[in-house]
Amino acid sequence: MRRIRRKLCGIISKTLSMARRIICEVPPLDCEPVSQLVREQHIVPRPCVPVVDSHTHLTMGRYRLGKMSNIKPKIDWDHKQLFEMLDFVGVEKVVDLTPFYGEKLKAVLDFHSPYKERIAVFGTVDFTTVDSKDFFKIVKKNIVDGYKNGMKGLKIFKELGLHYRDSNGRIIMPNDKRLRVIWETCAELSIPV
Repeated sequence: MRRIRRKLCGIISKTLSMARRIICEVPPLDCEPVSQLVREQHIVPRPCVPVVDSHTHLTMGRYRLGKMSNIKPKIDWDHKQLFEMLDFVGVEKVVDLTPFYGEKLKAVLDFHSPYKERIAVFGTVDFTTVDSKDFFKIVKKNIVDGYKNGMKGLKIFKELGLHYRDSNGRIIMPNDKRLRVIWETCAELSIPV
């Protein structure tokens, strides 16, 4: 059995060595392939069903991983242009996914409040305070206040599980027991996450 295994390993090793040599000797293709796919073109001027754009960042501004708390809401633009464009392409509603909570979220909700029939705002929570003894109370209050002010759901940005760390330097994962208050509060309010 050992002899067979040794022989197979030798054959595999020689095969890989030959493949590497062949790959290295083949010059790169100097061409631009032309697609052979021919399909009938269908121009759809308007959608045949109501469209909701569920992923926009209308008030977020410039995004930088790990710098969410430094972002200020962009609330100095005119909704008229947005609605002209949405009407032109047939989008009835949009969801504004914001990285804001507390006062910043309230500012965004106030900015969009005349248009709440067409713009749903999702807020978030501050994960950097997860080790705080008041984390439970602060997060619950922020979610409930956001909901009372018109927040329609909670957006969890990719920083959770990739960037945010606790005081021990461990990355905070979505299934961390300390975050249970978030999921339970959203469930109580029946808002999506």
